[in-house]
Amino acid sequence: MKMHIGALAVLATLLTPAGVAAGTLNGTHFACLTKPALDEIHEAGRKRDTRQGQALLDNLSCVVLKPGQEFSVIERGLFTSKIRVYAGGGSVPLYVSSKVLDDVR
Repeated sequence: MKMHIGALAVLATLLTPAGVAAGTLNGTHFACLTKPALDEIHEAGRKRDTRQGQALLDNLSCVVLKPGQEFSVIERGLFTSKIRVYAGGGSVPLYVSSKVLDDVR
């Protein structure tokens, strides 16, 4: 069973249109410092819990990436990916939904 899951993960990576190593975002997306924070902000959105989502944004566990944001891919996963976001002469690694990597120019 583990072999089948591993094979599916490899196949999904090969078939995704974004073999993107770096790019610029087209849309607006959430990004978080940790995978658990990313899961939590997505869950807050599904539950329409604005207080929970705002708390994650207020304590800077998560940020909103805007169109035009430049990034590089550190690690692409099936559901979650890690990117490096560049701004103001610095950079920070953040976790995003892997779907974000399909919304680039």
